[in-house]
Amino acid sequence: MVADTVIAEALAELAGVRHSRAAAVDLVPKVAGLCVLFVDSQAWLDLSLEPAFDDQ
Repeated sequence: MVADTVIAEALAELAGVRHSRAAAVDLVPKVAGLCVLFVDSQAWLDLSLEPAFDDQ
C-alpha cells in the first residue's frame, strides 16, 4: 500500500506547473515513474479511450 504522504505529494506535484511536451523532454527525468499527459478530446477519440472521471 502507498503511504498517504506519498499520495499527497504526488497530488501536489500534479496540481503544479504544466509544461509542453517539448519542454518536458528536458525537464522530466529519464527514469521509470509516474507520467501525466494532458491531451484534448480529439486525442482521447483517436486512441479509442474515454475519461474515467470529469475533467480528466
